[in-house]
Amino acid sequence: FGGCGGNANKFRTEAQCLQNCSTEGDEAPMETPGWLFMKEYCAEPQDVGPCRASFPRWYFDMESQTCKKFTYGGCGGNKNNYVFEEQCLKQCSGEIVEEPAEFHPHLFSDPLIHSTRAVVLAVLLAVMAAILLGS
Repeated sequence: FGGCGGNANKFRTEAQCLQNCSTEGDEAPMETPGWLFMKEYCAEPQDVGPCRASFPRWYFDMESQTCKKFTYGGCGGNKNNYVFEEQCLKQCSGEIVEEPAEFHPHLFSDPLIHSTRAVVLAVLLAVMAAILLGS
């Protein structure tokens, strides 16, 4: 966001945007584990989604049979949405593509989301233990 003021639809991280904008059951493309995207996703059109963040991503363009860069809004959209160009090519082009040297599957799961879940779970367990021990 480069303007002044704005509205409440602005977040410091993609994780915050997803947490606030995603509707229940609306799985963000980035959250699908590993590279388990189905081939039909490659035919879906580029979709920036309803949020207004600005994350560089790649989508497969069926007409040119290449992966093209686009700006993802941070939530919604479809599964023709890849963090790395190599990931897009590997999934959709049929070419054998080397993974980037820095690629690790854990990059596709947001550590902030998992650490938040762990903290919430720990707090809930502590509260339950206090209730049970206090009875």
